[in-house]
Amino acid sequence: MRNRLVILYILMIGLPCFSRARVEFLTPKRIDFGDVQENEQLRGEILFVNRGDEEVTVHRIQATCGCTVTELSRNTYAPGDTASIPFILNTTGFRGVIRKNIIVHFKTPGIPNENVTLQARIQTALEMVPSYINFPHITVNPDTVLTQYVKFGSQLEKPIRITLNRPQGGTFRVIPETFTIPPEETFLVRIELVPGESGRQTETLTFDTDLEEKPRLFLSVSSAVRPVVR
Repeated sequence: MRNRLVILYILMIGLPCFSRARVEFLTPKRIDFGDVQENEQLRGEILFVNRGDEEVTVHRIQATCGCTVTELSRNTYAPGDTASIPFILNTTGFRGVIRKNIIVHFKTPGIPNENVTLQARIQTALEMVPSYINFPHITVNPDTVLTQYVKFGSQLEKPIRITLNRPQGGTFRVIPETFTIPPEETFLVRIELVPGESGRQTETLTFDTDLEEKPRLFLSVSSAVRPVVR
């Protein structure tokens, strides 16, 4: 019985030895930047404090997207030190709600990795939806016109003029070829195909704009027309 009490006493004394390494993150697990403009670079930092009584070592910082750049000035932090991990999130090419993760990996045993999510809603000054149109599984019929629509939207407080830039002709008709989007409005453009011949057709339509930050938009259009089976 006495031996058991001695062992229990030793274990109780030794418990703090297993909990010396401890960090406290001052940054929330989700950083929400709210509404931001496309191409904006979002900057911030991830902070944690070494609350233990021994040094803490960061093994590496992992960004799950190439659009996010992080920097770590040093890897080891003494008790009481505060670590700062600056980051830059490039929003170019994104739209709508995005979520990107940064994971802090620790080398010190007993400290779990920390995942921080960066979130933002990307607002584009000018957008085109969709950016790809397909006319699938159609049969030759020169007397019919197939139609799909593309929506151009502006969030600017000024009108935007857009013009189709291509030589005369082409498989797909664009109506109208020149138009103006009113301030903070949308505009529908009609894409037509007359399936007069069989075969596959692909074309990239280029739209020129008078917007300096987005001078061109590209729309890919394809079709697959089958011959008439008699």
